[in-house]
Amino acid sequence: KPVTDCSSVCVRLARKLPLPVENKETRPRIDLIVFIVNLLSERSLQSVESSLAHLHSDCFLGKVCFLVTDGRVNLTVELNTDYLHHLN
Repeated sequence: KPVTDCSSVCVRLARKLPLPVENKETRPRIDLIVFIVNLLSERSLQSVESSLAHLHSDCFLGKVCFLVTDGRVNLTVELNTDYLHHLN
């Protein structure tokens, strides 16, 4: 169903996935998930990595984006992407 009224946007903030089970029935539909990644924080990277395991692979196409902060020229960050191959 196309959205005809774009005058309001509902934003929900969460530190990690999965979302709490309480109020699941009344939770609004999730149209986009934005992962905010601080490249200088290993904890931030670990949180995103563990949260990705809770998403079905169908969510990634057009529903997930990554906002990266504290990127620097010539900064090297290593991520374990093995878990991406196992998402279904």
